[in-house]
Amino acid sequence: MGFGIYSGQNTLSGYTGPGSTVNINQTYHWTFNITNEMGTTQLVQIITRLGNQTMGPNATSPASLLQVFANASLFVPNKSSTLQNFDWNVTKVVSSGGLDYITVEINGRTTSSTLGTTPGQPFRFYFELWTFNPSTASFQYYTWLQIGFSVNS
Repeated sequence: MGFGIYSGQNTLSGYTGPGSTVNINQTYHWTFNITNEMGTTQLVQIITRLGNQTMGPNATSPASLLQVFANASLFVPNKSSTLQNFDWNVTKVVSSGGLDYITVEINGRTTSSTLGTTPGQPFRFYFELWTFNPSTASFQYYTWLQIGFSVNS
Protein backbone atom coordinates (compact mmCIF):
# COMPACT_ATOMS: atom_id res chain seq x y z
CA MET A 1 0.00 0.00 0.00
CA GLY A 2 1.18 3.49 -0.83
CA PHE A 3 -0.10 6.49 1.11
CA GLY A 4 0.44 10.18 0.33
CA ILE A 5 -1.10 13.58 0.92
CA TYR A 6 -1.22 16.16 -1.85
CA SER A 7 -1.54 19.89 -1.17
CA GLY A 8 -4.04 22.20 -2.87
CA GLN A 9 -1.39 22.73 -5.56
CA ASN A 10 -1.42 18.95 -6.20
CA THR A 11 2.14 18.57 -4.89
CA LEU A 12 3.76 16.85 -1.92
CA SER A 13 4.66 20.26 -0.44
CA GLY A 14 3.15 23.69 0.17
CA TYR A 15 0.41 22.37 2.44
CA THR A 16 -0.07 25.62 4.37
CA GLY A 17 1.13 29.20 4.24
CA PRO A 18 4.72 30.39 4.66
CA GLY A 19 6.35 29.02 7.80
CA SER A 20 3.75 26.24 8.02
CA THR A 21 1.09 28.68 9.22
CA VAL A 22 -2.65 28.58 8.66
CA ASN A 23 -5.13 31.42 8.88
CA ILE A 24 -8.38 31.20 10.80
CA ASN A 25 -11.36 30.51 8.49
CA GLN A 26 -9.15 29.82 5.46
CA THR A 27 -9.96 26.44 3.90
CA TYR A 28 -7.10 24.19 2.85
CA HIS A 29 -7.78 21.56 0.18
CA TRP A 30 -5.66 18.43 0.51
CA THR A 31 -6.08 15.02 -1.12
CA PHE A 32 -5.17 11.59 0.20
CA ASN A 33 -3.83 9.19 -2.41
CA ILE A 34 -3.88 5.49 -1.50
CA THR A 35 -2.29 3.05 -3.96
CA ASN A 36 -2.95 -0.68 -3.77
CA GLU A 37 -0.58 -3.34 -5.15
CA MET A 38 -1.59 -6.01 -2.61
CA GLY A 39 -3.21 -8.45 -5.06
CA THR A 40 -6.84 -7.86 -4.01
CA THR A 41 -9.18 -4.94 -3.37
CA GLN A 42 -8.44 -3.45 0.05
CA LEU A 43 -10.77 -1.81 2.55
CA VAL A 44 -8.85 0.94 4.33
CA GLN A 45 -9.50 3.52 7.02
CA ILE A 46 -7.78 6.87 7.35
CA ILE A 47 -7.90 8.15 10.91
CA THR A 48 -6.95 11.79 11.43
CA ARG A 49 -5.72 12.74 14.90
CA LEU A 50 -4.59 16.07 16.29
CA GLY A 51 -1.33 16.16 18.20
CA ASN A 52 1.47 18.51 19.13
CA GLN A 53 5.28 18.37 19.21
CA THR A 54 5.38 15.80 21.99
CA MET A 55 2.60 13.33 21.21
CA GLY A 56 2.16 11.16 18.13
CA PRO A 57 2.26 7.63 16.67
CA ASN A 58 5.36 5.57 15.95
CA ALA A 59 6.29 2.94 13.37
CA THR A 60 4.51 0.11 15.17
CA SER A 61 1.78 1.76 17.26
CA PRO A 62 -1.00 4.23 16.49
CA ALA A 63 -1.44 7.40 18.51
CA SER A 64 -4.43 5.94 20.31
CA LEU A 65 -4.26 8.50 23.14
CA LEU A 66 -4.81 11.39 20.71
CA GLN A 67 -8.28 12.67 19.85
CA VAL A 68 -9.76 11.49 16.53
CA PHE A 69 -10.72 14.46 14.36
CA ALA A 70 -11.84 12.56 11.24
CA ASN A 71 -12.29 9.00 10.00
CA ALA A 72 -12.84 7.86 6.41
CA SER A 73 -13.29 4.30 5.11
CA LEU A 74 -12.88 3.45 1.45
CA PHE A 75 -12.20 0.61 -0.95
CA VAL A 76 -9.03 0.67 -3.04
CA PRO A 77 -9.10 -1.62 -6.09
CA ASN A 78 -6.03 -3.76 -6.79
CA LYS A 79 -3.42 -2.15 -9.07
CA SER A 80 -5.16 1.18 -8.65
CA SER A 81 -5.17 4.38 -6.63
CA THR A 82 -8.07 5.99 -4.80
CA LEU A 83 -8.31 9.67 -3.91
CA GLN A 84 -10.08 11.11 -0.86
CA ASN A 85 -10.63 14.83 -0.28
CA PHE A 86 -9.51 16.41 2.97
CA ASP A 87 -10.85 19.97 3.17
CA TRP A 88 -10.21 21.71 6.46
CA ASN A 89 -9.99 25.01 8.28
CA VAL A 90 -9.40 26.29 11.79
CA THR A 91 -12.54 28.13 12.87
CA LYS A 92 -11.49 29.23 16.36
CA VAL A 93 -8.56 29.43 18.78
CA VAL A 94 -9.28 29.51 22.52
CA SER A 95 -6.58 30.17 25.13
CA SER A 96 -6.97 28.56 28.53
CA GLY A 97 -4.47 27.77 31.26
CA GLY A 98 -1.54 28.97 29.16
CA LEU A 99 -2.38 26.71 26.21
CA ASP A 100 -4.10 27.26 22.87
CA TYR A 101 -6.93 24.95 21.80
CA ILE A 102 -8.39 24.93 18.31
CA THR A 103 -11.71 24.16 16.68
CA VAL A 104 -11.34 22.60 13.24
CA GLU A 105 -13.83 21.87 10.48
CA ILE A 106 -12.89 18.85 8.35
CA ASN A 107 -15.05 17.96 5.35
CA GLY A 108 -18.00 19.77 6.95
CA ARG A 109 -17.65 18.27 10.45
CA THR A 110 -16.51 20.47 13.35
CA THR A 111 -14.41 19.22 16.28
CA SER A 112 -12.81 21.11 19.18
CA SER A 113 -9.43 19.98 20.46
CA THR A 114 -8.91 18.57 23.93
CA LEU A 115 -5.13 18.80 23.47
CA GLY A 116 -3.52 22.22 23.67
CA THR A 117 -0.17 23.61 22.71
CA THR A 118 1.89 26.50 24.02
CA PRO A 119 0.94 29.67 22.10
CA GLY A 120 3.03 29.92 18.94
CA GLN A 121 3.98 26.24 18.99
CA PRO A 122 2.70 23.94 16.24
CA PHE A 123 -0.11 21.45 16.18
CA ARG A 124 0.23 18.33 14.02
CA PHE A 125 -2.24 16.30 12.05
CA TYR A 126 -1.39 12.60 12.19
CA PHE A 127 -2.94 10.57 9.39
CA GLU A 128 -3.03 6.85 10.17
CA LEU A 129 -3.70 4.29 7.46
CA TRP A 130 -5.42 1.13 8.67
CA THR A 131 -6.17 -1.94 6.51
CA PHE A 132 -8.98 -4.42 7.03
CA ASN A 133 -7.89 -7.94 7.93
CA PRO A 134 -10.61 -10.44 6.90
CA SER A 135 -9.09 -13.17 9.13
CA THR A 136 -9.70 -11.14 12.29
CA ALA A 137 -12.61 -9.08 10.89
CA SER A 138 -10.93 -5.92 12.16
CA PHE A 139 -8.72 -3.08 11.00
CA GLN A 140 -4.99 -3.25 11.64
CA TYR A 141 -2.59 -0.33 11.88
CA TYR A 142 -0.46 0.02 8.75
CA THR A 143 1.43 3.36 8.64
CA TRP A 144 1.14 7.09 9.30
CA LEU A 145 2.01 10.51 7.92
CA GLN A 146 2.13 13.89 9.66
CA ILE A 147 1.87 17.56 8.77
CA GLY A 148 2.57 20.27 11.32
CA PHE A 149 1.08 23.76 11.37
CA SER A 150 0.83 26.86 13.51
CA VAL A 151 -2.24 29.11 13.62
CA ASN A 152 -2.16 32.85 12.90
CA SER A 153 -4.62 34.15 15.46
